[in-house]
Amino acid sequence: KGPERRQLEEFKARYPMDDRAWDFLSSASGSTQARVIGEFKPRREDDSDYSAAVTAFVKSLGSKPAFGGGSGGSGGKGGGSSTSSGSGPSRSQMETFRRRFPMDDRAFEFLSNSTSAVMQDVVQNFSPRNMQDTDYSRPITAFIKQCKEHAEKRGPAGGRDDSRGGGGGAGGGYGGRSDSRGGGGGHGGGGHGG
Repeated sequence: KGPERRQLEEFKARYPMDDRAWDFLSSASGSTQARVIGEFKPRREDDSDYSAAVTAFVKSLGSKPAFGGGSGGSGGKGGGSSTSSGSGPSRSQMETFRRRFPMDDRAFEFLSNSTSAVMQDVVQNFSPRNMQDTDYSRPITAFIKQCKEHAEKRGPAGGRDDSRGGGGGAGGGYGGRSDSRGGGGGHGGGGHGG
C-alpha cells in the first residue's frame, strides 16, 4: 500500500513541481510513491521547481534496480527502426556516438535529419579538440555543416572545371613556340641591313 494522499500533498508543498511531474508521481505504484517520499533528496533545497528532479527519481525507481531491463527494451526498439533507414549508421551506432560525445537535443536532431552519407561521415570522422568536454553540441553542429558542404562540392561539376584548366596550360606552350619564331625573323633583318 502506498502513502496517503495527504502525504503526497505535503511532499508536493515541500518540493514544488508542475502538473506533468505531479501526474507522473501520482500514477506511479504505491511502493514507488513511498520510496520517493522517503528517499528523494534534491541537490538544492531552495529550488522553486523540482519537476525534472522528481520525474527522474520516479523513473529511476520505476525501472528495475539494475539498468538491464529498461535499456534492453529500448535497444530492441532501436533495432527495428534501423532497418527502415538508409545506408547510414544504425540507431545503436548513433546512440553510442551520442554517449561518447554528449550533445543537446537540437544538435542530435540536426545530425539525425542529415543524409545517411553525412551521418556516416560525422560518426566515423568527428574528432573534437577537447576530449574532456561535457557538451559537444557546437563542434558537432559545425562539423555536420562542413560535411554537408563537402558533399555538395563533390558533385560532378567540380571535376569538369579541373580538366578545362589543363587545356589552358597547353595554350601557354603554343605561345612560347611563336616567340622563338619571332626572334629568328629579327636576326634575318639584321643581316640584310649590313
